[in-house]
Amino acid sequence: MRHVFTDCVTKNSYDSDYDSYQTMADALVNHPERFPDISPEEKDMIIRGAEAQGWHRSNW
Repeated sequence: MRHVFTDCVTKNSYDSDYDSYQTMADALVNHPERFPDISPEEKDMIIRGAEAQGWHRSNW
């Protein structure tokens, strides 16, 4: 499934066809307020995809 979303502050777009799930998950976890249009289900799918590729949530 393709995921596309835009950071409402920086206007950077993320697209799962071009960006890694790890990059997308970092953005969603570190700045959730910048992505008000992402559903909890879609966020979980992206994070699970990143974790399957070896990504771990930072603990800071």
